[in-house]
Amino acid sequence: MKKSLQLAQLVLVCLFLSACGGGGGGGSTPPPPPVNTAPTSNAGPDQSVDENTTVTLAGTGSDSDGTISSFAWTQSSGPTVTLSDASIAAPTFDAPSTGNASSVTVVLTLTVTDDDGATGSDSVSITVNTTNQSPMANAGPDQSVDEQSTVNLDGAGSSDPDGSVAAYVWTQTGGQNVTLSGADTATPSFTSPAISSQEILTFSLVVTDDRGTDSTADVVEITVNPVPTLNIPPTADAGADQSATSNQVVNLDGSNSSDIDGTIISYAWSQTAGPEMVSINNATMAMASFTAPVVTADTTYTFELVVTDNEGSSASDSVDVIVSPAPSSVTITGKATYDNVPHNTVTNGLNYAGTTQDPIRRAVVELIQGATIIHSDLTDIDGNYSFTVNPNSGSYFVRIKARTLLTGAASWDVLVVDNTNSQAIYALDGSSFEVLTSDINRPTMNAGSGWGGSSYTGARAAAPFHILDRLVDGKLKLLAVDPNLTMPSVDVNWSVNNSPTSGSSDQLTNLRNGDIGTSFYSTFPSSAAEFAGPQFFILGTQDVDTDEYDGHVVVHEWGHYFENVLSRSDSLGGAHAGGDRLDMRVAFGEGFGNAWSAIITDDTFYRDSLDSQQSQGFSFNMESNSWSNPGWYSEGSVQSALYDFYDSADDGVDTLSLGLAPIYEVLTGLQITTEAFTSIFSFSEYLRQQNSGDTVAINAILAGQSITGDGIYGLNETNDAGAVPSSNVLPVYTELVVDGGFKQLCSVDDYDSTGQTANSGNKLSNFRFVYFTIPSNGNYSFLVSSGATQDIDMPIYQMGQDTGFFAAPGGDGDPGDAGDSTFTMTAGNYTAEVYEFDNTFRGNTANSSDECFTVEIVTAP
Repeated sequence: MKKSLQLAQLVLVCLFLSACGGGGGGGSTPPPPPVNTAPTSNAGPDQSVDENTTVTLAGTGSDSDGTISSFAWTQSSGPTVTLSDASIAAPTFDAPSTGNASSVTVVLTLTVTDDDGATGSDSVSITVNTTNQSPMANAGPDQSVDEQSTVNLDGAGSSDPDGSVAAYVWTQTGGQNVTLSGADTATPSFTSPAISSQEILTFSLVVTDDRGTDSTADVVEITVNPVPTLNIPPTADAGADQSATSNQVVNLDGSNSSDIDGTIISYAWSQTAGPEMVSINNATMAMASFTAPVVTADTTYTFELVVTDNEGSSASDSVDVIVSPAPSSVTITGKATYDNVPHNTVTNGLNYAGTTQDPIRRAVVELIQGATIIHSDLTDIDGNYSFTVNPNSGSYFVRIKARTLLTGAASWDVLVVDNTNSQAIYALDGSSFEVLTSDINRPTMNAGSGWGGSSYTGARAAAPFHILDRLVDGKLKLLAVDPNLTMPSVDVNWSVNNSPTSGSSDQLTNLRNGDIGTSFYSTFPSSAAEFAGPQFFILGTQDVDTDEYDGHVVVHEWGHYFENVLSRSDSLGGAHAGGDRLDMRVAFGEGFGNAWSAIITDDTFYRDSLDSQQSQGFSFNMESNSWSNPGWYSEGSVQSALYDFYDSADDGVDTLSLGLAPIYEVLTGLQITTEAFTSIFSFSEYLRQQNSGDTVAINAILAGQSITGDGIYGLNETNDAGAVPSSNVLPVYTELVVDGGFKQLCSVDDYDSTGQTANSGNKLSNFRFVYFTIPSNGNYSFLVSSGATQDIDMPIYQMGQDTGFFAAPGGDGDPGDAGDSTFTMTAGNYTAEVYEFDNTFRGNTANSSDECFTVEIVTAP
């Protein structure tokens, strides 16, 4: 009614205002009715009450623009309760029982509705607390009883102040274990144990009331007293039945015999069955033994043990021993592994967290007794070994040597030794073990890396075996293409002391001290004492430069050994770096070593770790065909070309997949007898000759590295390395004709490594190359111009061998005027290197300079 009146007044006002507006005459639209505001519900404050009491709710409701027309209570959670009237603001209900819980919560919701039908809700939480009191356990009084008597426990005094005891749980908590009868009743019982001295048994009782509430535990002590007139006989235990073999020592074990109420004072072993009597050692002891007789078939022998206790009671037990014929031999097997530490492919340092245990393959393994080597063999491809020995033959141990050895149609001998310790060979010794009659499988022997988390803290035993394993890779790879592979013995010198320092001027002293400068291969004369013959040296100084886990470095140096003993290399060696324009012989030698490491490992990434914790390094990819200063004088170009000849992956101009065999055939065949110096020209020419169907593909790979010369002498090569004039580099070889006039050449020092202060004497055009033919046996003079300050030298070779002819007007290292050298020579093809002495590593490179001269060959009388 009030709302209607207000609306009528509003209409009148609006009409009045419209009339006062003046003009318009169109009328107006009435405003919309007001929006109803929902009522507010208040379910009252949360309450905490006892169970089984009356609870009164205190709900209210309000409406800002009207009146509350109804109340409605509902329950949303908790034990179900019954409201006195769910439609009034303040109903009541009886609080429920909490059961065995300490409290429960009842949640009720009040919804109010206004006179316009809108609603509002609110909830209240009623926490109902238990009034139940916990029961009290009473385990009865402590007791003193005799051994082996019936004992009754009494929990009947347990009670519950507001209910009844519904359950009993007895538990033994101390003393010799007994069996309780009726452990879930008020009065269980048990038989006290037999004892030799007083013992206290303890038991706890927990009771539960009719509402599920547990009591705290009550404990009772039962003191058990020994009775001197009672004795329990001992228990004899002759041990489990056994199996043995003829002549084996068999141990009889009665040590598990016992007497629970006293002590055993005597043991007596005797044989009760068997085809013949044996002699029992220590027959009156708990532990006896005998030697199994020789039998031809499985035979059973029975032995009885009689034990007597301190009160004279006895007991017996028997054991059967089945004796079998002794085996004719015992097999010893085992496996050897080493810690292989890979590289971090981001930093190129070592990744110790990725260490794996790889098999030590094809290594010498020895079975040793005392100081005598009983057997020697090789581990197999999985690192396994096996030996056969006589049964009952004593104590042995196994030694794994860092050596791989093969004899027969194929042969080799590689030893990893310590150059700082008289070239002692590295070895891994296992623990000793006894050989009886059963086959033995020994635990795996692992050579650890010695890494302690931030530095080497243990023996670096794995290092020599990783080096050896990389060389085994090479041997197996070559054996696949040459079953008759024969390589002479070589020592691989590695030491934790091998550092990149140069040491003193005495090379042997340096090698013995570990001052090796870098990882390298060389052949030493007999005067080099322990280092005579083929040797290579591997760096090992931690936190500086360690190469033992740099597999490509190891195989690179082994590649130089391969060139030395199975192929041919005319390389001068010396300093070299990526992007250098090298003497073509050095470029081929170093490029071959890098490519060889990728070919042998089938891993194109060459990685070299160094620096603190071996955490950094460098790498390059053989498949990267883009090199600074590419050409026939670049080791990068050579290695990429050689690897592209080999690999099966097509990329860029590489469509060739020759594999190892054709490369091996050239290296061990025509490359050895080439009349030219060894270079990419000689190698690729012979590769084309032996694989004529792939000539186009071979030439495409070479051209991709800016190598275009023809034949073994690189005729028509156009890549002059940017020389000004071009004649400082090209032609690669100059042909000399007897009595055909002179040719001018220049030995220059323009292509040294970046950052070096002096020419290292092994770079492009330090040496210039000539080839010529002596038409018939006779005397020939070599005319070489030489100014007063020039020292032009010209050693002469035939198929890479020094002929001993050395055309030097003033002598090697002796500047002089133009002159000639006359030699008696046989008909044939020759090569020579011509150079200014101080432009090479043989002279004083600090005095190097560009020097030009002429060379001529004439017939001498």
